[in-house]
Amino acid sequence: MNIFQSALNPKNRVKVIGLVIVLIIVGYFGYTKVFAQQKKPQYQTAAAQRGTLVVSIAASGQVSSVNNSPVNTQTSGVVTKVYVHNGDKVKAGQKIAEVSLDADGKQRRASAYASYQSAVSSENSAENSRMVDDAQMWKDQQSVLLAQDTVNNRNSNNTNPATKLLYTDLQWQSVDSANVNAQKQFLASETKYVKDDTAVNSAKASIASTYLTYQQSSPVIVAPIDGVVDGLSLELGEIITQQTTTTTSTNTPSVQKVATIKTEALPMVTTNLTEIDIPNVQIGDRATLTFDAFPGKTYTGKVVSIDSESLVSSGVTTYPTVIQLDTEVPGLFANMTASANVITQTKDNVLLVPSGAVQTQNGQQVVREVQNGQLQSIPVTVGLSSDTQTEVTSGVAEGDNVVTSVITGSAGGATTGNGGSSPFSRTFGGGGGGGGGARILTGGRGG
Repeated sequence: MNIFQSALNPKNRVKVIGLVIVLIIVGYFGYTKVFAQQKKPQYQTAAAQRGTLVVSIAASGQVSSVNNSPVNTQTSGVVTKVYVHNGDKVKAGQKIAEVSLDADGKQRRASAYASYQSAVSSENSAENSRMVDDAQMWKDQQSVLLAQDTVNNRNSNNTNPATKLLYTDLQWQSVDSANVNAQKQFLASETKYVKDDTAVNSAKASIASTYLTYQQSSPVIVAPIDGVVDGLSLELGEIITQQTTTTTSTNTPSVQKVATIKTEALPMVTTNLTEIDIPNVQIGDRATLTFDAFPGKTYTGKVVSIDSESLVSSGVTTYPTVIQLDTEVPGLFANMTASANVITQTKDNVLLVPSGAVQTQNGQQVVREVQNGQLQSIPVTVGLSSDTQTEVTSGVAEGDNVVTSVITGSAGGATTGNGGSSPFSRTFGGGGGGGGGARILTGGRGG
């Protein structure tokens, strides 16, 4: 008898049916138990710890100054003397090199000198005009005062001091007219004086500009400031050829940098803080900085300047804030991109929980804990907070495990580390002590 025939036997058929029923029952209860286990909520927690809370404001910016000045020239010719080497200390005006000018260099220098002399002449002319108009303005002001005295006298006693009689209607009107004309004349002379003053300032700026061009066309190249020579690119016998920048109407000589003078001052980074953040920042606040050019490295500095003049771009108002680095950064150049965190507050030895653990229920701030397998809301009082951590002043004890998130589904491991280290405190935004990692609980209060 084969298996098929055995199964058709009435006695065996009852056994098979009974076995199938048992398997179905066992499978059902096993499935529901596993499914229920998978659906049971799981809680990710972190222990409340004591540490240092650091509150900071993030900003981006650029290197605005690496405290060096270029040594520029617009000359052309052959280098005949080089007076310094890289690393030499120099004073402002000290000779760097001399050049024997070629024909273009001589012509350029003569033209620069002529422009400088023209600017000086224009400034002298503007000064003379301003002097004359200044005297006229004060004379007209005196006329206004005299005219006003006449009006006041007429209004007080109605007697004309010239005739010793009461003012006639014509005389009354004449006094008013003279007063109005005197004021108009004074306003006209004042406007002319202001115009002259603007012309003088413009002429002085022109003198400075043309003199700089004249200096840069000189066969003697000098240091613009005190400092240390760096990046010197001149050698004896080298030929300097002058490049020009072509526009629609003229060819303008290009400035060539032949060296850099570095100072001992520290680099500066300019960041733009929003109108929401700027009230919380003060001069002297510490900061950490990173640069795209130096990945993995963090530098420190302090806020040295806050510009009250705002910048508005795409409807966003920001305020330029300058941070000075604490140390030199080799290889740092102007306009390099920087990221900064300005530290506005620090608080030591406070009880900290992850900011994500603090919730608001019915106007009350709470944290959640797992007690006897159930999720319980614990009212708390909080203090300062950063992007990642919040100070708790009551409601939670050190070591308590607070729920940071609720997970549904099968259990899975999840861990979070402590905050990064701050150069200014024991921990940067993170507590001290050990065992700060998050963990998964499925029931019972974690100890």
